[in-house]
Amino acid sequence: MTAVRLFPTLHVIFDFDLDFDLLYSKELNGFKIFAKNVYFKGVCPKCLLNINDNN
Repeated sequence: MTAVRLFPTLHVIFDFDLDFDLLYSKELNGFKIFAKNVYFKGVCPKCLLNINDNN
């Protein structure tokens, strides 16, 4: 498992575990992969509640 960081709109970083070995793409067959990087951009549940409360 590898820690993944999320960079939401308010620039708060959330770390959570992600098993990179579960990420698979048949298009990568035959490639030698040296590094895996995954980026998520979004809004955390607490901020979503604030957005919904303000609308």
